[in-house]
Amino acid sequence: MARNLYHSLIRSFLATSAPDQPPLTEDPGALQFTVGGLTCTVYPLEGGRQLVMQCLVTTLAEVGPQNVASVLRLLHGLNWASRDSTGVVAMVDQEDRVLVSKTLEIRLIDAHQLEERTASLLKAASHLATMLKASAQAGEAAPRKPDPIHHGRFA
Repeated sequence: MARNLYHSLIRSFLATSAPDQPPLTEDPGALQFTVGGLTCTVYPLEGGRQLVMQCLVTTLAEVGPQNVASVLRLLHGLNWASRDSTGVVAMVDQEDRVLVSKTLEIRLIDAHQLEERTASLLKAASHLATMLKASAQAGEAAPRKPDPIHHGRFA
C-alpha cells in the first residue's frame, strides 16, 4: 500500500511537470532528472512512507583539497541554521559528493507540492553551489598564512 502511494505520487508529478513524457506503467523506483545543470533524485525510503529528494551540488575534488575544511564548516553552519526552518540538509556522501537533501512524508504531499519542494531544493542547491564556488575562489586567491610553528618563538 505505501509503495503504491509513492508510485501514484510520481505518476501524478510526471503528468504535471512533464506532460510530453509517456505515462508510467510500472514501479518508478528512483526518479532522476536534470534542471539547469543540477541533477535531482527522488526515491522512496524503506517502508514506502517517506521519500528523499536530493540534489548534487558539487564534489569535494571540484572545491579543492585546500578548501575541504572550510566547506565542511560551511555545511555544518548551514545545517545548524536551517534545522528548524526548511528541513533541507547539506551533506557529503561516501563518494565525496556535496548534496542537499530533504525527506518528505508521501501521504502529506501531492504532485503540485512535490514540484514546489523540488524547485525549492534546486534553488538551495544552486545557492550552495554559488557559495562554494565563491569560497573556493576566495581560498585560492588568499595568500597562505605562515605556519606558526616555523615563525615566532617556537621556530
